[in-house]
Amino acid sequence: MAFCENCGTQLLEAAAFCANCGKPSGESTMSGGRAENTRASADQDSSSAGPAVESHFGRTPTFESSLPIARIVGGVTLIVILALAYFLSAGSAVLLFLLPILVGAVLPVLSLDPVTNKVESLELWIQRRRDKVRGKEGKFARFFSRPLYAGCLWIYRITEKIREPHLRAGARIATLLYFVWIMIALLMTVVYVVVALVFVALIFWLISAIWGSSDRGRSSTGGMAWSRIKTSRVREGVVGDNYVEHYDEKGHKVAETRKQDGFLGLDPHLEHVDASGKKIGESREDEGFLGLDPHTVHVDAGGMKVGETREKDGLLGLDPHDSHTDTDGKEVATSRRQNGFLGFDPHTEHSQNKD
Repeated sequence: MAFCENCGTQLLEAAAFCANCGKPSGESTMSGGRAENTRASADQDSSSAGPAVESHFGRTPTFESSLPIARIVGGVTLIVILALAYFLSAGSAVLLFLLPILVGAVLPVLSLDPVTNKVESLELWIQRRRDKVRGKEGKFARFFSRPLYAGCLWIYRITEKIREPHLRAGARIATLLYFVWIMIALLMTVVYVVVALVFVALIFWLISAIWGSSDRGRSSTGGMAWSRIKTSRVREGVVGDNYVEHYDEKGHKVAETRKQDGFLGLDPHLEHVDASGKKIGESREDEGFLGLDPHTVHVDAGGMKVGETREKDGLLGLDPHDSHTDTDGKEVATSRRQNGFLGFDPHTEHSQNKD
């Protein structure tokens, strides 16, 4: 009995060609045993091949060739980690730190195709999330979401070199867990720092508010004792820098005011010293809210606010003068510029309010 070597069909006696495939029978005959073996081998190959493996998203592939290797590597990893945790008497913090490795080692030990396929298909979900946040410009998207998804996809790329699917899935899960934990820890740190800064700023604000309210009743008269100062005159220094001398009602010099630039010229202000040269206060210009209330702020030698000065026009603008107020806003003194006799003695006269 003869069979076609090409398709395995039984040939009729004295047939020149195969009735099924048309190949010449003289060149293609083989014994029944060979044909049966050929068919059996073809059937075995067909059954062992199984269903075709689909693309790597949404499939349920079967991985049989390297299962012993995957299970051996995963099992050894589990044993090592558990042994270290036992012999080192690791606490909960250490076990929590080792948890991603334990989870990653369990996957190749179990070698469950649906679980491995789920890990593989997770890449597509991450890509969709990354594409969704690309168009967002918020700080959370820019500094957390985008780096998070980009880092996860980078982990998938570098683990492509691991050929064994179950081992690759375990490595990806372990690395992803560590990376996500780090990102969340960084986020919580930033939130903690921001909340701490806001809390500290609130504490300082409350302290300044309480301190300021306790100082309002002191009714200081300014950076200098206006009750003693009656006249002020501008003088020219040795190097041409002008300064102001202040005198009491008897003509004795009691204070002096000079311009100061501050550190690197960034803090221009007036510095007041007494007759002995001891610093008694400072004065700085302030534009007020939205620049609508220009005035001068006076502080004592310790930097505590003691009063303010504002320019006034007087009734119908006919009495220009400076009004000095205490921390309660109460006027304590006024200053008016005078030309002196025939305009040869320009100076400023100060008068204290009696009430």
